[in-house]
Amino acid sequence: MKAKRRYLFVLIIIMSLFTVFTLSPASHAATGTIRFADLSWDSIQVHNRIVGFIIKNGYGFDVEYIPGETIPLVTGIQRGDVDVDMESWTENIQEIYDKGIKEGTMLDLGPNYPDSWQGWLVPTYVIKGDPERGIEPMAPGLKSVFDLPK
Repeated sequence: MKAKRRYLFVLIIIMSLFTVFTLSPASHAATGTIRFADLSWDSIQVHNRIVGFIIKNGYGFDVEYIPGETIPLVTGIQRGDVDVDMESWTENIQEIYDKGIKEGTMLDLGPNYPDSWQGWLVPTYVIKGDPERGIEPMAPGLKSVFDLPK
């Protein structure tokens, strides 16, 4: 079953990229170079390298990885300076994301990790303490980020 999901994942990526390249008027595909937003976390860089390898060796396009951070690279997508962003946490850039979708300068092809989430995590001992180590609870009522000012 795992191999079947992996095959489906790769197939979806290839089909998604084909759609992006054929529907994006600002795409560099016409010049033979596909530019990837190469953000600073490992998972997007792995995705970029896998898809870049497929695009280069399977379709003959040159591939370029543009290093940077989220807002400048998403802005680059909207301007047409970057072609593909393989992974974004859209909740962090909701206003820019919504604008790009509305204007048609960006096309969302769906999540890489449909069951993923973001959140603030704290060690259990911060809330419950750890008697074995002599640690008293530092924030016993902490249940939400909105409790932090208390």
